[in-house]
Order: sequence, then structure tokens, then C-alpha cells
Amino acid sequence: MKKIFTHTLLVTLLGLFVAGCNSQPSVSQATAEKIEQKLATVESLKGSQIQANKVENAIVLSGYTRTTKQKYLSSSIARSFTNGGRVINKIQTYN
Repeated sequence: MKKIFTHTLLVTLLGLFVAGCNSQPSVSQATAEKIEQKLATVESLKGSQIQANKVENAIVLSGYTRTTKQKYLSSSIARSFTNGGRVINKIQTYN
């Protein structure tokens, strides 16, 4: 009886572990729109042209910034909206 209980417990824990490994935070187009709106209001990003789009289960940033610092600031801001979701930064710099 103890052996059956132990086996059942191990199988249950393994199932929970596997389910946890496969779950990813999801993002939506609404999230992408909120990110784009926020990026447009950040003073240190003035002059940048940045778009945010939902592609599969990620937010993809594209467009242009003047500096690399602005490019990475954009990623940081986007990540703050995604609750651990994936952000892909394809922003180009034109310095």
C-alpha cells in the first residue's frame, strides 16, 4: 500500500513539473499596443520610431532609435508589460 502511494505521488509530482516547464506567459496584441503607446511618451525616446507587434507568443519590437542605449531602454520598457513574456528586439540604430 505504501509503495502504491509513493508511486502515485511521484507520478503526480512529475506531471506537475512537466506542466510547469511547458507553460509560458502569453502576450496579446493589446499588450503590444500598450507598449507602443508607452514608448511614444518616454522623453528619452523622442525622435525614435518604434513599433510593437504580437508575433506568435512574443512581442517583437522594430523600427529605429538614435542610440543603442535607446534600443535597450525600449526592450526594458516592453518587458515591464509582459510579465515574463518574450520580447524580441529588432530595433535598428541610426547613429
